[in-house]
Amino acid sequence: YQRSVHGVASGNLDAHEVQKAKKAQAEQFPEGIAPCGSDGLRYALLLSMTQGADINLDINGVVSCRNFCNKIWQATRLVHGHLVAHTRSNVAAPTSAPPLITRWILSRLNAALAAVDAAFKSYDLHTVAAAPRTFFWEDLCDVFLEFVKPALQDVAAGDHYQVVETLLTVMETSFRMLHPMLPFLTEELWQSLPHTGTTEPSIMLCQYPTPNAAWEDAESEAVMTLLLAVMRGIRAAKALYHIGPKQTPNVRVRYGGALADSIAAHSAVINRLCGVSFLGITSEEAPASYVVHAVEEVGGDVLLEIAGNVDFPAEIEKLQRDVAKLAVTQEKLLAEQRDTEKYSRKPEEKRQQDTARLERLEADIAQKKRDIARFESLRDS
Repeated sequence: YQRSVHGVASGNLDAHEVQKAKKAQAEQFPEGIAPCGSDGLRYALLLSMTQGADINLDINGVVSCRNFCNKIWQATRLVHGHLVAHTRSNVAAPTSAPPLITRWILSRLNAALAAVDAAFKSYDLHTVAAAPRTFFWEDLCDVFLEFVKPALQDVAAGDHYQVVETLLTVMETSFRMLHPMLPFLTEELWQSLPHTGTTEPSIMLCQYPTPNAAWEDAESEAVMTLLLAVMRGIRAAKALYHIGPKQTPNVRVRYGGALADSIAAHSAVINRLCGVSFLGITSEEAPASYVVHAVEEVGGDVLLEIAGNVDFPAEIEKLQRDVAKLAVTQEKLLAEQRDTEKYSRKPEEKRQQDTARLERLEADIAQKKRDIARFESLRDS
């Protein structure tokens, strides 16, 4: 903080402006401004270029970009930790088909490259910066690395080679994609990776990556979209009923879509990342000891066993409060509809939305009442 104040006082502002600046700094940054580096600042400026040439710079945005740089560094360290027994020439190429997760991450990388390529052509610098960050943070770190940890850690695993090779390809391509925005960080990290297909001594001399049609994989994207939606539904259900991370309740998924078998095929990943015991796909009603949590984005349900995992009195009280709130909202909409003269002047589209909302409210209230009855039965049993 003292250094930032000294910087203001030693500038070319007049005395009155210096006092105003000091007061503003004391209010907004009582602990001072954390150092973020030139790469973090450059990235924040690019992300801020949404409309026009004027930028209202948010220091918190710069700090967020510094955190993104740290994320890239940490992910690269993780990769290094699994390269001890692996070089790009010491393992025979596999004969089996590539795993779903490797095909998916290459497809997501290709989508990011396509977005960046189009954004450069239209001079959309915000998307040039945003698309790689979304890919690297959400797809690569939050999904891919979590999915493949067992394969990375076990050099004897059948898909270890393909996972590591894919990871190296994705990291190296990502560094080249990010290099114009993060030149110092990407040069340092690119130098630390093994390379094939290039003899260039610096990332600055490498060709900038472009979309690769061979990486596009609609099937893997559809399966992963379904799988991630189901996993979000399971986590949401556990959080909703305050089931702790050390508890591993039984879970079934009610889903009748064409990709149902893909969910069952990834039961080990669901168990490990969601903290449950996945019992498979079902088309039946939930047993008495289960609750139903809708996964609307894929038209399915998570059936979560709560017996032995839930504080029933507390959850019954919470559900009763939820029903009361939903009933108030429902009554407001019904009262509005009962005033037919006034309601008839409402646009048809809005009236259709109200009807759909009432149907959802009625379904939610009915489901919560069923949960209350089930909880009361389990509490008294």
